[in-house]
Amino acid sequence: MEDRYHSDNRRNYIGIAFVAVGLFLILQKTGIIPWEIAHYVLRWQMVLIAIGVFAIVGGKNKTGGLIMITIGTLLYLPEIFDISFHLRRLVWPAILVVVGVILISKQSGLSSGRTSRCCSKNTKGNPDYFDEIAIFGSAQPRVSTQNLQGGRVFAAFGGAEIDLTQANMGVNPCVVNIFVKFGGATFIVPSDWNVKIEVVSIFGGYSDKRNTNSEMQNSDKTLVIKGYVFFGGCEIKSYR
Repeated sequence: MEDRYHSDNRRNYIGIAFVAVGLFLILQKTGIIPWEIAHYVLRWQMVLIAIGVFAIVGGKNKTGGLIMITIGTLLYLPEIFDISFHLRRLVWPAILVVVGVILISKQSGLSSGRTSRCCSKNTKGNPDYFDEIAIFGSAQPRVSTQNLQGGRVFAAFGGAEIDLTQANMGVNPCVVNIFVKFGGATFIVPSDWNVKIEVVSIFGGYSDKRNTNSEMQNSDKTLVIKGYVFFGGCEIKSYR
C-alpha cells in the first residue's frame, strides 16, 4: 500500500513538472514573462538542477539529486556572472571535488539528508548488500551472496552491469534502488527470478530482455527495481 502511494506521488511530481514547464512557455510566448527572464531560465543547466530537485523530492536518491544540482549550479554560475576565463577553467575541477566530497560524506554517514527507506539500515561493509557507483566509467560487480538483502546503483555518464546469477535472496521481495542519468544499468538475474520494474523514466527507457515465461518464475524470489532513469536506460537480462 505504501509503495503504491509513493508510485502515485512520483506520477504527480512528473505531472506537476510538465504543467509548470508548459505554463512557463505559454507565458513566455505570450509576452507575459519577458525574454530577459526566460533567457536565464530556459537553459540546459536548469534541466540538471530540475532533475536533482525531482530526485530529492521523490525521496529515492537524495545523493544523486544533490550531485545533479551541484553540477547544474556550478555550470550555470558562469552564465549569469561575469567570471574570468581563468576561473571558468576551474569549474569542472571544482565539480569533481564537490561530487567527491558528497560521495565520501554519504558513504561515511555524514550527509545531513536521510537515505531512502530500503537503505536506512547500516549497509556499510555489509556483504549482503551491494552499493555501486559509476561516474564517467563502468562498474561490473558479480554478486554471489546467498543472503541478498538489496542494493543501490548510481550511474551518471557511465554504466553499471550487476551480475546476480550466483546470488540467492535473503528477503522477499528484494529491493534495489537505481538512479541513472545519461548512463545505463543492467541486471543479469537467474531465469527463475520474478522481476518487477517500478522505475520512473524521463527521456529514457527500461526493458526486460529475458526469454522466460511466468511458469518458470518463482514468486518466492521477487526482485523489485525502483528509482529514476533520465536520458538513459535500465535493462534486465538472463543467461537463459
